[in-house]
Amino acid sequence: KVVPYEPSVSVPLVIAGPGVVAGRRVASPVAHVDLTATILDLAGATPEAELDGFSLVPLLQGASDPQERPLMFFDLETTGLSTENDRIVQFAAVKVFPEADGREGTASNLLINPNRRIPSGATAVHGITDKMVKDSPLFKDVASAIFAEFQDCDIAGYNHMGYDVPLLMAEFN
Repeated sequence: KVVPYEPSVSVPLVIAGPGVVAGRRVASPVAHVDLTATILDLAGATPEAELDGFSLVPLLQGASDPQERPLMFFDLETTGLSTENDRIVQFAAVKVFPEADGREGTASNLLINPNRRIPSGATAVHGITDKMVKDSPLFKDVASAIFAEFQDCDIAGYNHMGYDVPLLMAEFN
């Protein structure tokens, strides 16, 4: 085992009761650390401290099983490292659908005019120049299309929660 909660055995979890969709089957694996959060949620109680697990109540009440949702891998290239002050110059994404869905994955690659000069240091990292984005749309012109790409998807990417998601949210705002 690598972490204290790494599962070593797969055992079905059966839950029944008020607010639980009768006959619902979820293929996603769950871990014993999710049970505390789930029981507290079902009881309407708030934990006194942050928990390691997640409540399964949304799945029990009929929310989409994460294994049934598309997974969106995305990456941004930007004018710099500030999630608040820099701008996106490229949005790239690959959407992977669950095997049972039967759809093929999709890919997006969009250059975006940041409406400011791209510093030479940023260009040295990603190779995108002012000339390349000169005739590209502004973020505000493609925001709704980018937002639509994320609908009903779980997201993934390298350092996306620490950098890409905050920067993308700043652009949407």
